[in-house]
Amino acid sequence: MKNSILLAALAMTVQPAFAGQSLTFDQLKDACKNPAKYHSQIQPTGIKVECADRQLSWGPAAEDAFALPAERMIGFSISSDKYTVPMTRGPLVVPAMNSACPAFKQVEETIAVSESFTCDQLLAFEGTATELCTKLIDQMRTDNPAAIIRKDTGKEVHLCQSAPAEDRGQREQRKEEGERGQRGQRH
Repeated sequence: MKNSILLAALAMTVQPAFAGQSLTFDQLKDACKNPAKYHSQIQPTGIKVECADRQLSWGPAAEDAFALPAERMIGFSISSDKYTVPMTRGPLVVPAMNSACPAFKQVEETIAVSESFTCDQLLAFEGTATELCTKLIDQMRTDNPAAIIRKDTGKEVHLCQSAPAEDRGQREQRKEEGERGQRGQRH
């Protein structure tokens, strides 16, 4: 499932009798219903809805490789009619198991949509400006996937990045313990 951040920006260009008046989406819809309330005799025209979407998600990156330590301990005891060698254990060097560790890179997708509307179309839409933009952007994503601009953000997550260092320390400790045990056997 994609982790994403959706930013929908909505800008409406309206040419009222006195240019420059800023309205909310709901006020613009109200101006379509009641132009006189907004000092105009006619509904707004030339309505343009502009939407922008930015999503951040994660996709696969080149896997990391690391070695998982393997361990083998051999124990022995010997007895005869006259002597006994007590149980002694010692490690054998065993090749580590190579493994892959998943990594992910963050990808940014952006898309912009600009569409003209009439007052009747705006009034027929039931929902918020964000919902309108989400509908327009999702439709653009379906109809024209080439309109989506994708780029790597440069952020990466390597899930096993710390594991090899921890394993290396444990492996060194076991190796030292094994060498001490072997030295004790020789004497």
